[in-house]
Amino acid sequence: MALLRSWRYYPVAMVTDMQRFYWIKEVAEGLQLLPASEVIHSDANPKGFLLDAKTGLKIAGFGDSFLAGSKS
Repeated sequence: MALLRSWRYYPVAMVTDMQRFYWIKEVAEGLQLLPASEVIHSDANPKGFLLDAKTGLKIAGFGDSFLAGSKS
């Protein structure tokens, strides 16, 4: 909880091109794993990705998602 209280938006001016490429790679790798897990993420958009304390990217926003083969 302390992290949430002290968290500030990641300053855009501090984001390097290398960091952007790393995030793009993490998004691609993460989304590639979902079909293997039979998860259909039906609303992948920039608001559905979060940064952790080490600025690693996490996939979020699974509210409209479903398992492949299930009735949605």
